[in-house]
Amino acid sequence: MKTLHQWINEESSPVLEVPEGTDVMDLPLKHFVSLVKKKGRKDVIRGLTNLEVWFKHKKPSLSAWAKKMKADLNDALGEND
Repeated sequence: MKTLHQWINEESSPVLEVPEGTDVMDLPLKHFVSLVKKKGRKDVIRGLTNLEVWFKHKKPSLSAWAKKMKADLNDALGEND
C-alpha cells in the first residue's frame, strides 16, 4: 500500500511537489505561491482541489486543509475563485 506522500506525488497531485518526508499539510503558503509562479495557478489549484475532493471522506482534515489553502492562495495572489 502506498503512503499518502507517494499517492500525492505519483498519482494524485504531483504538481504540488511535496518533499519526501514532509506532510503536505506542513507546507507553508509560500511553497504554493512559488509553484504558481513555476507551474501556473490553474494546475496548482487543480492539485489542491483533487486533495479536497478525494479525501473528503477518507481524511476530512486533509480535505479541509486543501480547501483553506486554496482560499489562502487566492488571497495571496489577489484572486477570488
